[in-house]
Order: sequence, then structure tokens, then C-alpha cells
Amino acid sequence: QSNEEARGGREFVLMAGFPPSDLIDECEKTIDE
Repeated sequence: QSNEEARGGREFVLMAGFPPSDLIDECEKTIDE
């Protein structure tokens, strides 16, 4: 579980670092839906 969590966190950080506004926008859309 720890390895999977660490891996997912790293991917999330990488994705967030690439398109921050895009990721936030998608998150908001998902929450809205």
C-alpha cells in the first residue's frame, strides 16, 4: 500500500506540476458533477 500510495502521489505531483490550472479545473468539474 505504501509503495502504491507513494507512486500515485509522485504521479499526481508531476501531473499537477505540468498543468496546474487544467488539473484544478478538472477537479472542480468532477466535484461539480
